[in-house]
Amino acid sequence: MTTLGDRGQRYRVTYLGGVLLESTRNPEFDPCRALLAQGVTGYLEVWRIGRSAPDAKLDIERGAMLTTEEGDRQTLRVVGWDAGRVKTTWK
Repeated sequence: MTTLGDRGQRYRVTYLGGVLLESTRNPEFDPCRALLAQGVTGYLEVWRIGRSAPDAKLDIERGAMLTTEEGDRQTLRVVGWDAGRVKTTWK
């Protein structure tokens, strides 16, 4: 499910029929960290409702070390994850 928040799209991420992340702006890399914290490794496939193929396939351990960043003067880019800089809560 996708909603529009103050700073753009928010996504609900599901895993094995349950909610993994209730609300995230980063539906690729935040789930990697949440799954790795639960001891899950391997590959994560990112799907959207109605699609016949995944939008992305990520190595969970490598994806957990990345995030996205953008600012008023820079375009969206993939950067290294810094747990002290970004606040994320997982279920």
